Amino acid sequence: MSQLRDKLLHAWRWGLRPGSAEALWFAFGCVVLASGIHFAFRLIRPDLAAYSTYYAAVFFATIVGGMASGGLALVLGGLAAWFIFEPSFLAVQPPMSDRVTSLLLYVVSCAFIIWGAEGYRLVVRRLDEEEHSHRLVVDELNHRIKNKFATVYAILGHELRTNTQMWGKIAGRLRALAAADEFLINSDGRGAGILDILVGELSAYDQSRVTYLGGTVCLPPKLVAMLALVFHELATNAAKYGALSVSTGRVRVSWTVSGSLVRIGWVETGGPAVAAPTRCGFGSKLLKHALDPFHGIVETEYDPMGLHCDITFELPSDSEALHQSAPVQGGAGHSVPPHRLA
Repeated sequence: MSQLRDKLLHAWRWGLRPGSAEALWFAFGCVVLASGIHFAFRLIRPDLAAYSTYYAAVFFATIVGGMASGGLALVLGGLAAWFIFEPSFLAVQPPMSDRVTSLLLYVVSCAFIIWGAEGYRLVVRRLDEEEHSHRLVVDELNHRIKNKFATVYAILGHELRTNTQMWGKIAGRLRALAAADEFLINSDGRGAGILDILVGELSAYDQSRVTYLGGTVCLPPKLVAMLALVFHELATNAAKYGALSVSTGRVRVSWTVSGSLVRIGWVETGGPAVAAPTRCGFGSKLLKHALDPFHGIVETEYDPMGLHCDITFELPSDSEALHQSAPVQGGAGHSVPPHRLA
């Protein structure tokens, strides 16, 4: 039964080759099923119209098997109705009798059904084929991107094998970009949530020391990649110099959405005393300018009690960002599993 169900679903999804034996047999099966339903209802309502159940048979035969299949269902349904369910079918009928008129209306109506269903079938099949081809191309591109990331990673790792400090910075940023791409792939290119990015970046650390607080927000793809780099810089600095470098340190990340404006607060407590850097390196420049395309502002306060970072940016007007009023929280003693918007 499962195999038959799968075949029927496949036929409904992709159809049968028009004019093939399978398509014609499908039309025959539709007419037989329609006749059985008609006969069952005749037991309750003997005055049921003779052609009533065959319109659906013509429609489904055309949708699945094409115009030839629909035409066969039209002919077989008309014959079945005329010779089985029409009383006194052998009697000579006047040209415009009720029975002849019903037959003509059936033929004309089914012709329109076949014409409309065939047009719909062609459009749907074309869209299905394009979607299938698009999916194959996207999967292939995703596969190639992963391979290129691995190749670039291997080349840089080999060339910088004597400069471990530089390689550590580059490798972390490459991993952040790869994680962002993985989010986008898993979400079918629709984007990813702030919580997804945070958990992906901070999963390497003790989650009992990290608190997340904010509603569910889905960001567009370009913004996901930039925000992933920002979070990576903050997490790396916290692990080297800030709250995540000692066992007593804590990190709290909260975010809110007001219209198209998103505000994210990164607060570190319980770590070593924090001082402003003496020079502006690549990481500082990245934090400052990564969100420029989204009118983003990153303000960093080096409070001796812990780093405070306020991130503000605007969502693109064509993005479909969603947020819920109920906050998603994670904190001491447990971690928050990734939550992805469909």
